Amino acid sequence: MKSWKIPTPEMVEKAVANMPRLEQQRYFFERLQNPYWIGPLSTKGFFSNPPEGIKHESEGTIEVQVWPASQYLSRMATLAPLAVCEVLVKMPDPHNPFVIRDFIGA
Repeated sequence: MKSWKIPTPEMVEKAVANMPRLEQQRYFFERLQNPYWIGPLSTKGFFSNPPEGIKHESEGTIEVQVWPASQYLSRMATLAPLAVCEVLVKMPDPHNPFVIRDFIGA
């Protein structure tokens, strides 16, 4: 495995504070290549609430979004399969097809 640095608690706190919105999470997770962040981010609850669809009753549609956190986990599965598996088995069953796709990919 590459010589990735293990994130310090301060690094994790700073990252979490800087990404309260989905756009910021997308930016962070798209660039994150270090599997050592899986555990600390899991502890902070980043992998515990996969987004559900938003029902638009008047149009008869459901809006779903990609989830940057599951995309990250899918990418990390080849680098840290056990850590990713531990996160996935603790997650509630997703009903979002994009999240399901990422789980299958992992």
